[in-house]
Amino acid sequence: AEASTASTRIEDEDKICEWLRAALTSAARIEIRSRQGWIFLQSGAVPEAEKVFVLAERDRAAVENALAYAEEYAVTNPNNALANGLVETGLIRQAPARCLANDGLRLLAVQEYEQAMHRFTDAMKRLQRDHTPTMSAAPPYRDEEEMASTIGFGSDGSGGPGPSLIAPCLNNLALCALYTCNMHHAVAMMESLVREGPTMFLTERLAFNLCTLYELGSDGPTSERKKRVLQLISKRFFLHDMNECFRIS
Repeated sequence: AEASTASTRIEDEDKICEWLRAALTSAARIEIRSRQGWIFLQSGAVPEAEKVFVLAERDRAAVENALAYAEEYAVTNPNNALANGLVETGLIRQAPARCLANDGLRLLAVQEYEQAMHRFTDAMKRLQRDHTPTMSAAPPYRDEEEMASTIGFGSDGSGGPGPSLIAPCLNNLALCALYTCNMHHAVAMMESLVREGPTMFLTERLAFNLCTLYELGSDGPTSERKKRVLQLISKRFFLHDMNECFRIS
C-alpha cells in the first residue's frame, strides 16, 4: 500500500511538472507576443498587432487548463510546492487577463470603444478575483512603477505578483468611458477597488484618473466633496505624497 501511494505521488508530481512547463512556456509566449503587439500598436501597425495578438490568444487555453488543474490538486494537497508555485507565479496567473487586455487594446485602436471597455472590465475583474489585498492600517510602501509594471506601462514589465495589470486596464477603461460618455461605469469600478483595498489599489495614477472623472462628471461642490473623501482615505491608510493628485482648491 505504501509503495502504491508513493508511486501515485510520483506520478502526480510528474504531471504537475508537465503542467508547469506547459504553463510557463505558453505564458512566456503570451508575454513576448503581447509586447510585440504593443510595439506594433504604438507604431500604428494595427493589422500586424492583431495577428500577433491572435497568436498570443492561442496559448491562453494551455495556461487556463494548467491553472485549473493546479488549483484542483492544491485543494487536496495544500502543501505541494509545485502546485502552489504554478498558481502563484505572476507570469502564469496574469496571462489570461493579459490576453483580454490585448483584445481591449486592439478594439481601442480601431475606435470600438464600447467593446474595448467591456474587455478591460473583464480583464480587471479577473485580476480582482485572483488577488485578495491585505487591509492593513500601515501598509508597506508600493511604488507606482511596481503597481503598473506591465506591457507598455512601468519600466520593467515584470508581471510579478500583485495586480500589475489593473492600473493600465483602469487607465484605458477611463479613456473608453470618456469617448462613450459612460463615465459612471469607470467611476464605479475604480471606487470598488478603493473600497476593496486602498493600500493596494489607491495609487497616484488611480487617484488622478478618478479625480479627473469626478471633475468631468459632477458639479463643482460634488466633485470637491468626492475628492476630499478620497484624500481622507489616503491619509487614513498612510498613503502620503499624493496631495497633488486630488487637485483640491
